[in-house]
Amino acid sequence: GRFEGSIGKFIELLQWIPGDGSRWGWGIEGDSFIELDSLGGGVFPERVSDWYLGTYFSEKTGNLSHRLEYLHVSSHLGDELFDQYERFIYTRESFRYTLSYYPLADQIRVYGGLGYYPHMAPDDNRLFAHLGAEIYTQPGAFLFGTIGQGYFSYDLKVKGEAGGVANQQFEWGLQWKGTPESNSAVRLALIYFNGNSEYGQFYLFPENH
Repeated sequence: GRFEGSIGKFIELLQWIPGDGSRWGWGIEGDSFIELDSLGGGVFPERVSDWYLGTYFSEKTGNLSHRLEYLHVSSHLGDELFDQYERFIYTRESFRYTLSYYPLADQIRVYGGLGYYPHMAPDDNRLFAHLGAEIYTQPGAFLFGTIGQGYFSYDLKVKGEAGGVANQQFEWGLQWKGTPESNSAVRLALIYFNGNSEYGQFYLFPENH
């Protein structure tokens, strides 16, 4: 079996709320994703680790929001796989614009966007696009006075690289917060992925999990 883990954070460093009701923000983001094998006996050797670091500008007015991101990505093959796979330098630097629309307050969001890699290794088609949707049930009382709600999300990434790739992810789950106004939430979800691996060292490999 294989196991995945990730850790990351968005930090909004500046926020401006002018009198016209809009909200502007600038921040940074960082993430690390890791995939492990299971060899038994409590041994979990690393297959690959990917690192993300970037910055963004955002604006929201009413039911529309805009986001422009710059993101650097690098991928590193686990040491124990050096004899099984050819290690290569994988790095991407991208600009991505995303438009989101909230037709029903915080219960429905649809989004779409375009991106371009000004630098990428190995070199390939530099365009990509993404779109998706999130649907939430009405929030209600949950455990120990918290607020819970069910949700479903769908995300599609279409990339020009590797001869053309369409990565799909479906997610069904439960989200709960301490209060309805809280910006932090915990999620328990079932996720299905279909497409090419999102890990850079294996981006040419089809994957279902």
